[in-house]
Order: sequence, then structure tokens, then C-alpha cells
Amino acid sequence: MEFNSKVEYWIWKDSENASCRGHHAIDGDACFNYSIDDIRALIENRYLVKKEKGRFDVSVAINFAYTIFNKCFDVNNCDFCYDFELYNNCEFNNRVTIERNKFNKIFDISNSHFNNDNIIPVSISYNDFLLKAKFDGISSNREIIVEKCIFSDEVDFSNSVFHKRVSIKNCTFKKGVKFNRVNFINDFSFINNEVYGCISFENSIFEGKIELIDIKGEIGGINLNESVIKSFLELNGLTSSLILPEKSSIKLKNVFVEPNGYLMIRNVNENQKFTGEVDFTNANLLGNVVLKNIYLKRFFLTNAVMVGGFYTEHLHFKEASDSQTYVRLKNEALKNNNSIKAMQYREKEMSSYSKELNSQRSLSNFFAWLTDESILFLNTVSNKNGLSWLRGIFFTLVCAIVFFWIINFFGIEDGQSRFFILDFKTFHFEGVGEIWKRFLNMFYLIDFKEKFQGIELNAIGETVFFVSKIFISYGIYQIVVAFRKFSK
Repeated sequence: MEFNSKVEYWIWKDSENASCRGHHAIDGDACFNYSIDDIRALIENRYLVKKEKGRFDVSVAINFAYTIFNKCFDVNNCDFCYDFELYNNCEFNNRVTIERNKFNKIFDISNSHFNNDNIIPVSISYNDFLLKAKFDGISSNREIIVEKCIFSDEVDFSNSVFHKRVSIKNCTFKKGVKFNRVNFINDFSFINNEVYGCISFENSIFEGKIELIDIKGEIGGINLNESVIKSFLELNGLTSSLILPEKSSIKLKNVFVEPNGYLMIRNVNENQKFTGEVDFTNANLLGNVVLKNIYLKRFFLTNAVMVGGFYTEHLHFKEASDSQTYVRLKNEALKNNNSIKAMQYREKEMSSYSKELNSQRSLSNFFAWLTDESILFLNTVSNKNGLSWLRGIFFTLVCAIVFFWIINFFGIEDGQSRFFILDFKTFHFEGVGEIWKRFLNMFYLIDFKEKFQGIELNAIGETVFFVSKIFISYGIYQIVVAFRKFSK
């Protein structure tokens, strides 16, 4: 069926040949060869009520499938009271503008094809969508601009292929927007939009430059799971920070950044607002990743493969992560010659690993757990895993005092005088110098045969004195390690 004028179409619509006689419905091969540059070129006057400023109330549904529009298709200044559907392989070969309309029911242009890349961009602007807006399955080799629209219900661009640039800006999405399984062959801009709900790009392919900038509203999350970044993707709050609510997240599980890919995430949450999370679990980061000015509740790099550059600046997260995350952050800090940050991550790695060990403790692995947990505990109390030389001094002194105390009361042969006697009623400072000199013998690590100037130790004393050398040597070593954190 070919229609060369609105009269031909209207006659056919009301004839017995029409599958839905009397309705604006086509479910078969049809071709419009005339320009639809006004709603009156498609809908009869009896279905139109003219309002102020040239607007029309449209009181009939439009349901076209498998339809070709060879000339322009312009729908402007209308209030649609029923469904507006141009779906299932409808083709648009010329200008398309859908502007300043109000769609009270379903808006559906799913599985449409926008052909002819020499034509001006498809323009969908200044519209109000009160129910679902379906853009899924679109194939376009023309630029698409969606601007200053209000979407009150779910919006779906999934399973589409965009060969040219797509620009969505200054819109409001009251229940989120989906771009799942979309192939962006060219650039994509999502700028200055207000979103209440989730923005999902799951399993999508980004081949051009992707800009997700200045997103406002109460974002339920940004889902980039299993997506492929081949070029450049920027998620940024330029004029104001991207605010993640408490239970919101930027999901990057199984994301694949190709060797020539570049992922930049900047300005997430305001300073000291630690909410939401960023999750790179099982990500494959072969290209470069930059994270800057990010304040979160949680952050994960669990099982992530990190081959390219991974640069962080002012990355803060309040709750402890798993040890694998800290290992990767530590290694990347070492790659970038940031030894101080690496030591801080190492301390958190040890603390997190200790918690993981405790959660996995069982009777079958008790001795392995005890060995590892003991080492982790000693590293923590002796110098905070290499961060605190003061703690190292304190640990060494405490060890020396405890062992000196034990030797004084249990380790001296009978008949020998003790180093000191506790008598709080007659306590005085006489003999403190002698006690101090004997106490210093605890720190001699070699040549300590005449350790206590003729005082003979029993078996317990000799054993305790020997064990004390191990702990005191360890404490001194931990002091040195902590001092060297600035020299690495």
C-alpha cells in the first residue's frame, strides 16, 4: 500500500481493505510518500480539537507497524489522549521532529529505523511523556537529539544500535532510564539530566566518546555491568558533584576496558559525604582508569584484572573493603611511586584479611588460622603494619617490662636478691638506677652472658630471658620498618 496524499490514506483507512477499518492502525506493508509536516496531514479534523497557540487535542490512537515514511514526519504541538505507536520496523527516510507534545498514554517507537544519514538529526524535544516511553530496538544512522523532555514513567532504549551521535540533555526521568545491550558506535552525551531511579547501560558497547555529565536528582544507581569501553567514557560532575544516595551504586562488575579504552570517574559526592558505592568486581581493566574526588561508603576491586593504568586521587571510602581490593590499590600506588599510600593500603589489607580469616575459621584449619592470625596480630600491635614507629617503641618497651617482671618474680635462683621488691607502703626511689641498668640488659641482643651482674637465673628465668630476645628483636625490627616507610 502506498499513500501519495492524506486523502488517499483517509479513504483507505475507512475502506473494507483496511485491517482495522475506521482506525489509524496499520499492521502490514505501507508507505507514505507525502509529507506529514502537521498532524492534520495524518489525522482528520473530526479527531482534532484546536486549542490555544495552535495546539491540538488528538482523540484517536495511532498504531502503525511495518510502515515506511519517505517524506518528513513532523508531529508538533499536540496533546495525545490515546496511544502513539510507530513500532515494529517502521522506517523514517526523511526529517523527523517530535516536539512540544504531551503523550497521555503509551509512546512507542521501538524497533524503528532512522535511515538516510544526509538528513538533519532526529529531534525529540520539549515533550511530556506521562506513561511508558519505548525507544528500544532502534537502529539509526542519523544523529538523534532528545532535549528538554519530561518522562514520568519508565524509559527504555535497550537493544538499539546508534551509528551516529546521540545527545540527551536537560531532560527529567522520574523512574530511571535503560540503555541495556545498546551499541553506541558513535558518540553519546547524557548531560545535565535530572534522574530519579537507575540509569542502566548493562552489557552495552561504547565505541565512541561517552559523556555522562552533571546528572542530578536522586539517582538509584548507574549500572555499567558487563559493558565494553573501547574509547573514552567520562562520568563526571562538572558544575556540581554527582550525588549517590545511601543505597545507590556505580556498578562496574565484569566491565571490560579495552587496551585503548579510557574510563574517568570524577567528583562523586561532596566532601565528607560518604554514601553509595563503586563496584569493580571481576572487572577487566586493560586500558586506563582515573578516579578523582570520590567519597563513598564502600569500594570494591574484588577479582579485578588490572593491566593498564589505574590512577586515584582523593578516593575515600568509609567502610572497610575486602583484602583483594586493598591489594590492588596498594599495587597501583606502588606502580605510581606513592609509597605512603601503598603502606596505608597495606595496613588496611592486613586488617581486612584478619577479618576474613576469622570468618573462615573452622576446626579443620584451626592451626593454619592460628599461625596466620598470630602474625597478623603481632604486625598490627607492634607497628600498625608498618605505619607507626611510636607503636613499635611502645610494643618493645612493654615486652621488655613484662619479661623483666616475670624474671624478677619467677626466674631468679632461691637465695638471690631480686631486681626490685614491690612495697607500696614504703615505696621510694632508692636503687632505681641499679634497677634501670639491669632493665637495660633486656635490650642487649648479643654478648649478654653477664646479663645481670652476678645474679643467677633458674631454668624459668633463662627460658624467659631467651624468649624475650625474640620479641624485643622483633619489636626493634618493627620500629625500623615503620621509620623506613618514607624512604621506600
